[in-house]
Amino acid sequence: NGVTETRLYLGGLEIWRKTVNGALETERETLHIMDGQRRMALVETLTVENGNKVLNPAPVQRYQLDNHLGSASLELDASANIISYEEYYPYGDTSYRAGRNASEVRQKRYRYTGKEKDEESGLYYHGARYYACWLGRWTAADPIGIGDGLNVYMYVHGNPLSGVDPSGTGTEDSNYKYEAYPKPDEVDNQPMVFRNGENKAENAVSNEKTKKQIQSAKSGNQETPDVLDSVKYHDTIKKMEPKSKKEMIINSEEPNEKIKLLPAENTNSEQPFNEISMFSQVEKYEKQINKIAQNKKIDSELVKAIMHMETTHGYYDVIPSLFNLNKSILPMNINVKYWGDVFGSREELKKPEKNIEAGAEMIVRIKKLLPANASIEEIATLYNNINAKRISDYGMRVKAIYDKKLWENRNANKRK
Repeated sequence: NGVTETRLYLGGLEIWRKTVNGALETERETLHIMDGQRRMALVETLTVENGNKVLNPAPVQRYQLDNHLGSASLELDASANIISYEEYYPYGDTSYRAGRNASEVRQKRYRYTGKEKDEESGLYYHGARYYACWLGRWTAADPIGIGDGLNVYMYVHGNPLSGVDPSGTGTEDSNYKYEAYPKPDEVDNQPMVFRNGENKAENAVSNEKTKKQIQSAKSGNQETPDVLDSVKYHDTIKKMEPKSKKEMIINSEEPNEKIKLLPAENTNSEQPFNEISMFSQVEKYEKQINKIAQNKKIDSELVKAIMHMETTHGYYDVIPSLFNLNKSILPMNINVKYWGDVFGSREELKKPEKNIEAGAEMIVRIKKLLPANASIEEIATLYNNINAKRISDYGMRVKAIYDKKLWENRNANKRK
C-alpha cells in the first residue's frame, strides 16, 4: 500500500518516520532518559505531521515506573496524570492494559523488562535476538551457543520471576532491591526536594527552613512530611542496587548483601566419563599458578583444582580453537564471548600466564560477592556460571578434585 515505517536509533535518541509512496508523512523524535541502568522517562516530539513540518513542536513527557524486572507498569505525564497502566503474565505477555486513550496506549513500545515490543509481530527486541513472550521462548538459538545453558531457546532458565536477559545472550538476576526508608538521623546532607508536584531539585541544606525541618525530625517532632518524605525517597533511590552479578564482577564491586548459594540438590561429585585426567595442565603451569596465587592472596590449590577441571573437560574446544571460534580459552577456560575484554583480549588470553592471571582475578572478584566463609563449592559454581543460584555438579566436582589433589596423579588409570 506504499506505507513504510522506519526507526533510527542514535544513542539515546530514536526517530520514527512514516512515509507514504516515498513522501514523508509523519516524523516523531523520542529522547530516552536513563538512570544508567533503566529507562526513567521518554520525551516525545512530533516534528512532521501530515507531510508538514511542525513549527512549534510540543514535547510530551512519559515517565515510566517499573517493577523489579524493569517492566514498565505505569506511565505518567508531566502533571502526574496516568497515561497507561499494564500488568504482565510471568513470561511477559500482557494480562491487563488500560489508559486514558487508545492512541497514547499504542505508542508505548518499551514494556516487559524495559525492552521494545514490535506491535506488528508481538516480538520483543533484545539486541542479539527476538523474544516471543506468548511462547516463553526465543525465536532463534543463542548466538553464543550453550554458554547460557543447553537449551538455546529457553528464556532465563525458566525463571522469569527474577531472571532477565538484557542482551539476548545471558541470563542475569534482576537484583533490583527496594530498601526500607532510612531513619531521620541517616539523612544525608544533600537531599532532593520535590514541591507542588513539580520536579524541582534544590540544595535543601542551603535552605534554613529545611534545615530546621530536618532537625525537627531528628528530635522526634516530625513536621512538613512532604520535605521529609522526599529526603527519604532520595536516600532510598540512592541506595538501590540494580546491578547484576556480572556487572559487579566486571567492576570488581561488592554487593550490599553478600550472595549465598542454595545447597546442592541431586548433584554428583563423581568423575564423569568425559573427564580425562591425562589432559590436565596443572603440572605444566604449577610454578606460574603458585606465583600468581600468592600475588592475588588466594588459595593456589583452588586455582589448580579449577584448572584441572577445565582442562580435563575442555578438550572439546581444541578443534574450534584452530579456527578462532572457541568461546572459551584454556587453561582457565575464560569465556571471552561472555566477558569480552574484561580479563584481557582473546590474543592476550592465549598466553598461558595471562590466562592463569585472568582466572585468578575472576576468583578474587567472585569471593567479593560471597561471605568470608564461602565454600570451595560456592566459588567454583560461580566460576562456572556467575548467575547460578544453587551449588552445582561443577562446584561439587571441583571440591572433590581439591580434596583429593587429583592433578598430582593425572596419569593414574583408576578413576577417583
